[in-house]
Amino acid sequence: MKNNGRYLLIVLILASLLMCAGCSSGSTKTADESSGNAASGAVTEQATGDSSADAVTEEQPEVSNQDVQVKTSYGELYYPYGFEEIVNYEQEESGDAESYVFYAVLENSRVKVYTITFSNTGLSDRGDLLGTVADDSGKTVNVYLLPEDEIVNDSMSDEDKDTVYTAQETLNDVVNSLHDWNSFTAPAE
Repeated sequence: MKNNGRYLLIVLILASLLMCAGCSSGSTKTADESSGNAASGAVTEQATGDSSADAVTEEQPEVSNQDVQVKTSYGELYYPYGFEEIVNYEQEESGDAESYVFYAVLENSRVKVYTITFSNTGLSDRGDLLGTVADDSGKTVNVYLLPEDEIVNDSMSDEDKDTVYTAQETLNDVVNSLHDWNSFTAPAE
């Protein structure tokens, strides 16, 4: 009977330790910080960027146990927490366009996978129209999606290709998070 009591005590201690470990994992970090590349700047962009951007800042998404949150001026975009080490993003502003460029993070480089852009004007060069949202003043803002065409190449290892394709899967989650916004309206078909 004594052994059953000790066994129960050990199980309760282990359960409480696991619960405490889950509570302390709410830290905020990007994929760069997870891999130790943020300070060294060792991550380089493999795909070409838009040189017309007025300001480019790398953002640090908020991480919870469920989703990574990307805060925009119009709402929050989400992708699953499990992707936080292989996906990061940068916010770019150019004219009235606010873009969020999502990258797959490889060991020594990054690959641009897709871009979500918010703009007051029609910008067919920014991708396909996903719908519209309202800004703080109630004005309609277009939302565009521009997926990258050639995200892998023959010089990549199979592991890097898998990472890029896995990062690309977050596109569905990010687009689906738009549909959770009260102000989002998909185009009529």
